[in-house]
Amino acid sequence: MDDYPKHKAVARVDMAQSLGFVYGAHLQNLTGILDASGNLRDTAATPAAELEQDRREALQANCLSAVFFGAARASFPLRGELLKQWNWLIRHSGDEHSKDKTRDHGSARSLALWMNQGFASTDPGACNTFVAASAKVG
Repeated sequence: MDDYPKHKAVARVDMAQSLGFVYGAHLQNLTGILDASGNLRDTAATPAAELEQDRREALQANCLSAVFFGAARASFPLRGELLKQWNWLIRHSGDEHSKDKTRDHGSARSLALWMNQGFASTDPGACNTFVAASAKVG
């Protein structure tokens, strides 16, 4: 980020969330969740069902990221300006804010639901998007 000196909190949260999402996907890979999700996607009856499977996977990775942030409060405290920017990022990162509007990562509402749940619980078990109602992975 070229203007890091002027927007340090924004840059720190954006970088941390990007790394956190990749960390969540890494956990999914290690546990076999990515393969299982891919298998479910491959057997989806419709393109809409394929996208829902993609959203379940992406929302879980984001939730796992938030579990890490919740557990790492002592070393990376999300409070003050960092928390403000993290909440802004969540509200503006849903599919409705993407360039192509593809519904493959979840709406800002669903993203907030899963990330806040993961952050508050610090329990990866709170991120089971695969058994959630479709309305929670919109």
